Amino acid sequence: MSPVQERTLPSMSDAKDVMRLAWPVMVSRLSTMVMLTADTLFLAKLGTAPLAAMGVALPASFVPIAAATGAVGGLRTLVASSVGARDDARVKLLGWQAIWIGLGLGSLAAILGLFAEPIFDVVGGGTNAAELAADYFRVRMFGGPIELLFIALAGWFQGKGETRTPMLAALIANGLNIPLDAIFIFGFGPIPAMGVAGAAWGSVFALTVGLGLLLWRARELFEAPRGPDPTTLRAVLSIGGPMSLQEGLDVLSWSLFTMALARLGDSAMAAHVIVIRVASLSFLPGRAIGDATSVLMGQRIGARTPRAAVRSLRAGVGLTLVIMVTLGTTFVLAPGPFLSVFSPTAEVDLIARQLFWVAAVLLVFDAFAMPGLSALQGAGDTRFTLFAVLAPCWLVKLPLGFALAHTAGLGAMGAWIGLTAEVVTIAILAMWRLQSGAWLRSARRLAAA
Repeated sequence: MSPVQERTLPSMSDAKDVMRLAWPVMVSRLSTMVMLTADTLFLAKLGTAPLAAMGVALPASFVPIAAATGAVGGLRTLVASSVGARDDARVKLLGWQAIWIGLGLGSLAAILGLFAEPIFDVVGGGTNAAELAADYFRVRMFGGPIELLFIALAGWFQGKGETRTPMLAALIANGLNIPLDAIFIFGFGPIPAMGVAGAAWGSVFALTVGLGLLLWRARELFEAPRGPDPTTLRAVLSIGGPMSLQEGLDVLSWSLFTMALARLGDSAMAAHVIVIRVASLSFLPGRAIGDATSVLMGQRIGARTPRAAVRSLRAGVGLTLVIMVTLGTTFVLAPGPFLSVFSPTAEVDLIARQLFWVAAVLLVFDAFAMPGLSALQGAGDTRFTLFAVLAPCWLVKLPLGFALAHTAGLGAMGAWIGLTAEVVTIAILAMWRLQSGAWLRSARRLAAA
């Protein structure tokens, strides 16, 4: 056992530090979940095909967004380390690099939107759901520069420990998104009904407003050098590059996973979308605690207090476990109220109830996987997390899920068993790495960066 691993039981103060940073992120993510749930409810009124289209288009639109989020994760880690080292000038320099990263990657996403039709022709073979998914994807990518700049600046604020600012921006954007969705999906006055594409337009306009708030709150950056800094960008990419590749390929594997589910029929896909939305009540708080754990790891490594960093990790795991076990048990014991909100058909209801049982097991292991991976990323150990995520998602989830769903004939249940096996593997790898102390080598490099 590494010396850092000894006598590092978390205290109530450690748990409070995690929650101080986590609760605004939790509120932000919860508001996003509410917004996506509203999208799902609106589209459900249009029929099964629009709902299935959303289930395919949304993960696909997250591929470029996730790749950018990974790069922002590297930036957030460096910001947190700079805050711990009390280097205010570097914190501001990193703020401008966030802006350049967001604009550059957002422009690439906009170009990708030009290829919406061929992408979804391959996915759905020209079905109505595939055509609708292409419409959503095109609009969402058109707004890529806005969305990715929003994500980059939010990451910069989070690295500073100022999680309330991106929370406020997310609340405004997501709150505005709901009425805009209703207007653009169903039409209002001179605005025609746009269906699935309307949900994407609502997101673009709402994010524009939220971005305006972030830029105003970041006005201190205009007192600092504004150009891209190659040395700083290389430092960001040395940490964020593996995270970017990890996030992008992970979401790509998720897109392929949902495509395999889509081949099972609209009912299976609709049940999957509903269960994902409900399970997000647990995923999103867990990811918020993971983000907070990552920031605290970076700050405490920058301050050269690795024992405190380990205590933050353990506090994060404990808090996540309580939330996920409680909600997972609720989903299994009382699925009716959650399902009734979506007014599913009898077939969709039956499939969704089966998936809730698998989701409950998944949530227990995700309580270890999410904060564990986030802690390693906060310590700069991103090459290991690249392996720890991609190996299970490509070598476990996809082949096992496809085999159980299609070859074994288990349908959506089989796909979700493959998904759960992926999360179990990630949790084991993350906890092993942290317990071994091997991550400390990366932490030392981060502190010296």
